[in-house]
Amino acid sequence: MIKIFGKRRDQATAEARRIAMYMLREDAHLPSTRIGQAIGGKDHSTVLYAHKRFEQLMEIDNSKRDHLAAIRNILTRSRRVPT
Repeated sequence: MIKIFGKRRDQATAEARRIAMYMLREDAHLPSTRIGQAIGGKDHSTVLYAHKRFEQLMEIDNSKRDHLAAIRNILTRSRRVPT
């Protein structure tokens, strides 16, 4: 499991952290200060930068958009109650 709450800066951890910050802003509509506190005490400007950077990456790399869609799909399925 990738540790998004720590200080690691390797590519996989940074990518996971960016996605988490992006989704918390876009899907949960949390303020950047709250997201920063939740993800290892990051500054709100770090959250805003991560959000903007992930949007830029999705524009030039469709695999980022596909990855985000897959994560959202998994989360949506996990929230459904079996009938």
